Amino acid sequence: MKITSLKTRWVLDSLGNPTVEVDVYLKNGAFGRASAPNGLSVGSGEAADAKDQYSTFAGRGVSRVLNIIEHVIAPTLLNHSADNQESIDAKLISLEHSKDRQLIGSGASLAVSMAVASAAAQAAKQPLYMYLAALVANKDFTLPRPIFSLLGGGLHAQKTFDLESIMVTPLKAKDIHTATRIGVETSLAMRQVLYNRNFAIVKASDGSYTPVAAKSNKLALGLAAQAVLGAGYKLGEDAALGIDFAASHYFNRGHYELKCESKQLGKKAYYEWLVQLIKNQHINYIEDPFDQEAWEQWTKFNENYGKNLLIAGDDLIATNVKRLQLAAKQKAANSVLIKPNQVGTLTETLQACVYAKKLGFKTIVAARAGDTNDSYLAHLAVGLGCDYLKSGAPAGGERIAKYNELLRISESLHSDQLKH
Repeated sequence: MKITSLKTRWVLDSLGNPTVEVDVYLKNGAFGRASAPNGLSVGSGEAADAKDQYSTFAGRGVSRVLNIIEHVIAPTLLNHSADNQESIDAKLISLEHSKDRQLIGSGASLAVSMAVASAAAQAAKQPLYMYLAALVANKDFTLPRPIFSLLGGGLHAQKTFDLESIMVTPLKAKDIHTATRIGVETSLAMRQVLYNRNFAIVKASDGSYTPVAAKSNKLALGLAAQAVLGAGYKLGEDAALGIDFAASHYFNRGHYELKCESKQLGKKAYYEWLVQLIKNQHINYIEDPFDQEAWEQWTKFNENYGKNLLIAGDDLIATNVKRLQLAAKQKAANSVLIKPNQVGTLTETLQACVYAKKLGFKTIVAARAGDTNDSYLAHLAVGLGCDYLKSGAPAGGERIAKYNELLRISESLHSDQLKH
């Protein structure tokens, strides 16, 4: 399984920005390919992603990183065994000269890391999810439950409500085919609800709908609830709503600035506003409801609502083991998002996921705003035995690539059963 060559190129993500794609070739003829996503809502705890900062692509180019892969990373990994993932990733980390990955960037190192694992899986004649499972000694191949985006606001859209995303999770569905159908039917009903209310519609970055000028967070939640009902499902029984607040991005100098409501709230007032917003809304999933450093608010909310809600840390934890340890110590959350490019290598991603499961956290593998048609996340979610997969709306090639791959994996497993 010796690495004989690496080939890299820039490709476009779903937002039209360049990102890195890597091909890895092994001596026995095996081949692996992976591409890195780009985040839009980026937490301060994430590893840095190196961009050119030149005039081309509005400063978002990756030509410098491609040059580093070709002239620094490739020679370092040449003739290295691809089936030793920890060693591969240790070498990638050792090439960095800063703690936050500013030299190579998390995207470049991740694309190389994942491509190596893909090549090793092909060499072992195993599906990628099975190869990844072996890396963490996982034998539970039950499929993750999908979470679908319905409405997008915040940084994912402009001039609309403050919440970054409103989602739907199929609850009673026991298999991936039924869950996917519920997600699609609810998304179609969402569009019809907006048409019936005469909203101009644009697409958010995660493929969901954005009702232009819907400047009310409560109204947005109500519209999503109507979509579930319009699709013929019962809220709280067949499906439940979820919210990604991404609150760090409207937290400024000690206040939460809700622009669509023209409100500037202190921590106590904002907490009360949030509780009232979600009251009686059949919500089962809350993501980043507070600023990423507002530990006391997180702890209080988790203590009061964690028994009945998934309270998930994205910006709060950033797939970072140290921040995960702190979140567990503070009892700040009960769930964690797993985003590989937040840390930069497959090994670090696996470590975070394994540790989260050990702590009893629910694990949610999640795509980024600027994603690609790479279906890697589906294999990661299945291979690691994760509870949920959140790829965005059931629309757009980069979104459905992950959901479709779950359908294919179910055939490989001869089982389409979901996590309970």
